[in-house]
Amino acid sequence: MKMTLQDRSLYFKGLLLLTRKDNIITSEEKALLLRLGELLEFNRDFCENTIRDVLKNSYIDESPPLFSNRECAELFLLDGIKMAFADNNLHQKEYEWMVEIAAQNKISTKWLSDRLTDFLKNTENGQSLLFEIESFSVQPFAKLPESV
Repeated sequence: MKMTLQDRSLYFKGLLLLTRKDNIITSEEKALLLRLGELLEFNRDFCENTIRDVLKNSYIDESPPLFSNRECAELFLLDGIKMAFADNNLHQKEYEWMVEIAAQNKISTKWLSDRLTDFLKNTENGQSLLFEIESFSVQPFAKLPESV
């Protein structure tokens, strides 16, 4: 799956905003966001600064992201569920945010609820906290040929 730069930015920003919905970013959430930033090929310093400042910044646009395709939106929501449970607790505001994103991307609340139920069942069996996006061949950019 190819992701546009816009999709990659929305993916990171959306999960970052999800983590701030409960007004706390735990060390587990920070570690996951840094790993996500690396997967999406963002500069580590940029990610660290953004994570550090997100709770203080009241000027961030909190519109639900609209992805360029349904597959990207579904992967985002699956990763959003994992991120929401990184602190072992799904907060109401986190769930509401994911419902808004699903609606923005024309994904039914039933689809989201079913994936949430699947996650909870699998968590009892030791669900991995790997990002869903890691299981796909994500190629955000076409690599440029090396200079001679």
